[in-house]
Amino acid sequence: MQTSRSIILAPWDPNFQQLRDIVSDTLRQFGIEVIELPYSGPSLQYAIVKGIQSSDFVVADVSQQNPNVMYELGLAQGMKKPTILLVSRNSKGIPSDLEGSLFVVYDSEHPDSLREALGWRLKQSVGELLVPVAS
Repeated sequence: MQTSRSIILAPWDPNFQQLRDIVSDTLRQFGIEVIELPYSGPSLQYAIVKGIQSSDFVVADVSQQNPNVMYELGLAQGMKKPTILLVSRNSKGIPSDLEGSLFVVYDSEHPDSLREALGWRLKQSVGELLVPVAS
């Protein structure tokens, strides 16, 4: 059986490192391989595109509506990759184009709430996440 693969799309801001670690740990607990990206460099954009292409699904934090994350999420959706969208309770809202999407909501003051909520979402839908949605 082939291992499922996922990529995490979140700002490279050091404040998001704990989020990345929690998401990575949670995915690995479900036997999902996390595609690692270089922190920076001229090949970063290429690595992100290749990572999205080779992933079975994408986890993206849209709490800050970071332009890079939104662009990468658009690429993933254009490639018909299933997505899990994360949003902090403290977020100032979500872009209107994402309204109606399912979100994993977490409390940024209590990061373990993300581990619990993401784990629940994976238990509910890990099978559906591995099958791209036809349009």
